[in-house]
Amino acid sequence: MSGGLSDVYYMQGIQALLGMLVTLACIAFVWYLLQDIRWEKLLRQPAHSRARLLQLVAAIVIGYGVARFLLDYWAWTGAIKWLIRAG
Repeated sequence: MSGGLSDVYYMQGIQALLGMLVTLACIAFVWYLLQDIRWEKLLRQPAHSRARLLQLVAAIVIGYGVARFLLDYWAWTGAIKWLIRAG
């Protein structure tokens, strides 16, 4: 019985690690994309530390949203098999 339970814990750990990696990758990707925005047209002092902090927060918020969508979509596609098996 403990072998099955340890497998569940292992899969939960793998899923958590994958979720963290996907989230960090999405945040880094959005940060990369945000570098092409002409911040001098939007902000008075684009080189100021507060402007950089705004870029970082924007990258985290948008990247997290993208990662959440990808991870949810992946979970949904994995769960759709239960609908097919039930029918």
